[in-house]
Amino acid sequence: MRGPGSLLCTEAIRGQASPCEVRALSRVRLCGLAAEELKRWIGPPRSPAQAVLGLLLEEAQAQRAEVNLREGTCLLRVARFALAHADFLSEQPDAVRKQVLARMLGMRPETLSRCLTRLERAGAIDASHGVRVQYPRLLSSIVFAATTA
Repeated sequence: MRGPGSLLCTEAIRGQASPCEVRALSRVRLCGLAAEELKRWIGPPRSPAQAVLGLLLEEAQAQRAEVNLREGTCLLRVARFALAHADFLSEQPDAVRKQVLARMLGMRPETLSRCLTRLERAGAIDASHGVRVQYPRLLSSIVFAATTA
């Protein structure tokens, strides 16, 4: 939901597709601008305005990813997080305390522990010391199965 004066589809500046579907619920006035024209209006590629816009786009993408962490079943959320952060988790297995991770994923620590146990029994992760992804393909298939179910 967006209100008057919203700026949509800024991802086009980076040549990316918009993750949003736009539908008007009332009469709207729409102004459009091609990505190349918007780039020229903002300034040259290495200008401060382009740098700030790039950071804002990255932040918006990160916020969308954070929202996705809280969608779906608890098992899906844990599996998706482990898959998305497999490299970080393998390098620093104790970097994120389980209580903090549970809060980030919108569940109780007990629920997180149950999900980790299920993923460990499936052979996808090793949760004995932090969380290490053992088999990314297996974890990916678990995420896919939970998403399509």
